[in-house]
Amino acid sequence: MDKHIISFEGATISQDKKVVLREVSFSLVEGDFVYLIGRTGTGKSSLLKTLYGDLKLREGKGKVVDCELLKLRERHIPDLRRQLGVVFQDFQLLPDRSVEKNLDFVLRATGWKSADKRKDRITEVLGAVGLEDKLKFFPHELSGGMRQRVSIAIALACGPRLLFADEPTTALDVTVQHQILNLLGVQQSEREMAMVLVTHDLGVVAGRTDEIIVMYAGKVVEQTTTHQIFHNTSHPYTEALLRSIPKTDQPSHTRLAAIAGRPPNLITMPSGCSFSPRCPYAQDRCFDEEPQLTTTHDGHATACWYQVGTPENQAAWDRNLAAGLPATLAVAEGHIVDEVSVDLGAGAS
Repeated sequence: MDKHIISFEGATISQDKKVVLREVSFSLVEGDFVYLIGRTGTGKSSLLKTLYGDLKLREGKGKVVDCELLKLRERHIPDLRRQLGVVFQDFQLLPDRSVEKNLDFVLRATGWKSADKRKDRITEVLGAVGLEDKLKFFPHELSGGMRQRVSIAIALACGPRLLFADEPTTALDVTVQHQILNLLGVQQSEREMAMVLVTHDLGVVAGRTDEIIVMYAGKVVEQTTTHQIFHNTSHPYTEALLRSIPKTDQPSHTRLAAIAGRPPNLITMPSGCSFSPRCPYAQDRCFDEEPQLTTTHDGHATACWYQVGTPENQAAWDRNLAAGLPATLAVAEGHIVDEVSVDLGAGAS
């Protein structure tokens, strides 16, 4: 039986007494490769901090690599972190130390006392990322792609059961992005780790991962297989993200299909569904009642009252189009509505 490496059920997570993640529910088993999608500010990095023990679980259930987060104490955090590998987007390397010394510092900090074992481990992980000849180089002597490979080597050094990569290709060109994603995929497969790769770009995930988790305003709104996300989307926000991806068959300088309106303020969240002010299908119920994440028989989880592709969704679209709802017209006419013109308070008639 597969063993869950991450399990959240109705989790509410706070920072400085403010809620940053709400009703988070998803699970991940050993060996899974999952992408976490969402715009800046949706709570992706806050989720990482929760896994790492920096943010506290306030309500609900949460478990990470055998650690119950509600029972997590300061003395448990070092052991938890030794089982997690993290790759950041901004190359977290000590500038005054060589590649070898950067790796050695991490290994010593995580309990590797034998100098010989540390040296062997450093050689092994640098070989795994193709940088065995860069031991004595300093970070400023490496390209951006090489620095990110060193970051991956550092994340792999302690043999983690879960690797969390937080937008690791953001600062890299397309060719290097491809190399880094391939490298992460190979290492995840060879080491049988669970891996969560955070990104805001749906265009980079097709064909690379088992599942995709979509977040919006601090909440998981859709989770399913990669194939289902691209071919059987259920949540309007996911559909809007897919619609905004540049298409190769479009003429040059075609404007991107932006999502009308603005994201909500996480401190003063609107009632009902957090995406309702921007949703082309929103009805009165969407502004009054928050939908919960529900899972169908095939494991497709969605938090929406009017899921894309259903008769109810089509009926909602027709009503909003007839009423001239700006968010609906923006999609129907294929143009970008000025954000200020979108009425963020009114529901569909």
